[in-house]
Amino acid sequence: MFGLPDVVVGGPDRAGEALLNTIITNSGVMSIGDVVAHVAQAAGNGGVVRRYNAAGDKIMGICVGFGRANGQSVACDACSNVTVTVGATNETVAQIYAKVDISLGGIWSAGLSAAIHTTAIFRMGALVDPDTGANAGRLDEASVTVTTSTERGFYALGPDPKDTTRGLVIVVEGPMSGANAAS
Repeated sequence: MFGLPDVVVGGPDRAGEALLNTIITNSGVMSIGDVVAHVAQAAGNGGVVRRYNAAGDKIMGICVGFGRANGQSVACDACSNVTVTVGATNETVAQIYAKVDISLGGIWSAGLSAAIHTTAIFRMGALVDPDTGANAGRLDEASVTVTTSTERGFYALGPDPKDTTRGLVIVVEGPMSGANAAS
């Protein structure tokens, strides 16, 4: 069977190699499974990442883990083994970073901001954007469309058969797809 390799990138290099500058933005919160956007750091000319949280953010990939510049383990938030909240000086002091899957054709199960099929049928061929604000890290159910001329960040495959409140998607915007238009 033919398969594509997983491509996971990440590291604490804010101003260096593009695939190694995935330090989480100061005071950021990120969970495994979140859509990751690459943005400018708070002060300076380097790049950092955050949970996709604004229309126009450029999708990098999906968070699959965490690391720390000094090699020590990363403590997850209380009552969670998947979420990390970093401090106000993370970009320059702790340098906790996200490990980001940028694999071409990776299939992801994602929660939606509202009940599935509310706006349009979440089916093979539909397109959908990540959500923002309080729903950051999920899919924006209100953006589901089958209009092919509409740019969206994800290609829908349909409901997740293991949890039909979630949707299966493929990232169609990002560094491996060659598309980096505003979502």
